[in-house]
Amino acid sequence: MKVNEFSQRLRSHPLIATELVLASFMANLLALAVPVYVIQVLNRYLSYGVDATLVTLTIGVVLALLMEYAFRTVRLRLAGGIGEQRNKQLWFGAMGILTTAQMQSLNDYAGRSRLELNHTLDTIESAYGAQNLTALLDLPFALLFIAVLLLLSPTLGIIVALFIFLLFLFALAGQRKLREKLERVNKTTAEGRHLIARAYSAVETVRLFDRTRSTLAEWARHIGIRHQKKEKIARSQGNLQISTASLHALMGVVIYAVGAPLVIGGEFSVGVLIGANILASRALGPVIKFAQLGETLATAHNAMQELEQLSTVATEQDSGAACNSFSGQIQIKDLAFSYPNAVQPLYESLNLELQPGAVLLITGANGSGKTTLSRLLTGLLTPQRGMILVDGIDIRQLAPQWWRGQFSYLPQEPVLLQGSLKYNLESANPELNQQRIDEIISDAGLTDFIARSPDGLDMEVGNHLSLGYRKRIALARALAVDGKLVIFDDPTEGLDQEGRQTLYALLLKLSRQGRTLILCSDDPVLLQGASLILDLNEKPTPKLQFTGVKS
Repeated sequence: MKVNEFSQRLRSHPLIATELVLASFMANLLALAVPVYVIQVLNRYLSYGVDATLVTLTIGVVLALLMEYAFRTVRLRLAGGIGEQRNKQLWFGAMGILTTAQMQSLNDYAGRSRLELNHTLDTIESAYGAQNLTALLDLPFALLFIAVLLLLSPTLGIIVALFIFLLFLFALAGQRKLREKLERVNKTTAEGRHLIARAYSAVETVRLFDRTRSTLAEWARHIGIRHQKKEKIARSQGNLQISTASLHALMGVVIYAVGAPLVIGGEFSVGVLIGANILASRALGPVIKFAQLGETLATAHNAMQELEQLSTVATEQDSGAACNSFSGQIQIKDLAFSYPNAVQPLYESLNLELQPGAVLLITGANGSGKTTLSRLLTGLLTPQRGMILVDGIDIRQLAPQWWRGQFSYLPQEPVLLQGSLKYNLESANPELNQQRIDEIISDAGLTDFIARSPDGLDMEVGNHLSLGYRKRIALARALAVDGKLVIFDDPTEGLDQEGRQTLYALLLKLSRQGRTLILCSDDPVLLQGASLILDLNEKPTPKLQFTGVKS
């Protein structure tokens, strides 16, 4: 059971936690009123028949029940306050890690866990909510009812204590088994997600290569296995609930079986025997609730483990150096980088120097490392060895926010933010004015595209657009940054002839403005205009080539 999360929530609010404990104590203390009322009615009123006694006892127990209700209501609100702040901390912290995580560290974090983070947080919020917290707070106060029982009858008190202890151990063992079974179900569920993803993301492959039957066969096998495992969990949880109900009933039988001879022997009255049974039920109640939380707490335990896995993801630094201005000079010294389990490094002892205004073309076959080098230059990836210097400063020492305002970056696979076109542009530079927006739209070749839409710049864009238009919008977004350094990764891919001509004109304009251009491409037109070429096919140490073309 992940009780640590409950205790952490209580420790984070010591004053409220103290109030919760006091409210729990008072609520459970007042819960003694009912068994005391039963004992007094059976012993005093039935023995003497004084109506005033019955009225007094009834008024007293009703007042006690009202006060118990008030304390439990206040306690529930206090518990909700504790959970609210912790839940916000978990939600905000998880998103903070996702948005600031180092790229290679985030890639190691399970993709399924990223996609289901919302469900994971919902599970935690529900499991460690106010109702479950108050149910666990009642658990130690079962000892209060046992203590009163021991005073009435040590024999019955010991019997009830043994039943509660056995049920508690039984619940702990049941939750441990449930956690193990849930982990196995989660692994099976992950396999099912893979099959579903294949069905809707690889439609052409499934249909054209006649994989429908095999996919359905795999799905049927998955359903069978998952059903068996889920059935085992349901059976375990059902057996736990049946067992607790049976133990509860058995305890009542044992109490009356042992207590009846004691009543005949004159050790206590029938009223005490009935009151003892009520006390035993109140003592057993919190333990039964704890046992019934088995699947909820087991699921939350697994969810917390997934969240703890996210907390190990390394994040970017939130501070660093910032220069007054950036000239556009880039220097790479002894750079080495390789991906985990790679046969050989992408680069080994890579060196180059770009003066402001230089035009570098990075070429190479697929998988040679063009995109990786562009990500290293932007700071999304970190080299295993060597340095990337910006005006003589290692980019690892720079504040990420400052550095990302110094370059215009066009990724190979453009991903647009869900929202309007204007929103995408302003996400790169919130200070854009209309004149600058019009200029960017023209340079990216989007004027006619926007003119055809009745919403203009407010049109909704997204990844449903064709690659060509996504590329142009991403190009406009890159220009919005207005960086001294321009890094375009495969900029002509997906563009038609008109789009390519627009791009060539834009690159010429940027070069004449003195920007430093780094282009990852095998486009022959770009090859003709580059002053420097870096061929990543040369392994493991590519050499910089000078073309003689003036930047």
